Amino acid sequence: MQLGKLKEAQSCLEHAAKACRENWKIWENLILLYLQSENFMRVVSSIRRLIAMKKTDRINVHLMIKVANCFINKFIKSAVESEESITRNTKTLFDLFDKVLDVHPKDPAILKLY
Repeated sequence: MQLGKLKEAQSCLEHAAKACRENWKIWENLILLYLQSENFMRVVSSIRRLIAMKKTDRINVHLMIKVANCFINKFIKSAVESEESITRNTKTLFDLFDKVLDVHPKDPAILKLY
């Protein structure tokens, strides 16, 4: 997707999410767009929203691999981020995995990824 179209799609879905906060499909689509743009913090907050809405069936190892890759591309491969930023966001990633494992405690693939 072209960058301009990606930002436009994100903006439309963000407005929809404000109007329909309980529509899990909007949040799921936002996660996919945020992953494409490597917006790690918004990915995390959107996954937390799915958890709060009890739509944990939408969170699986494939999604968590994408989240981990987003983190790696954004913070580890990039020479732009400070060590403080990397440390803070590493904690955010681990906190997210903790929340996901709270709702999927017996998923060995997610546990292994963690």
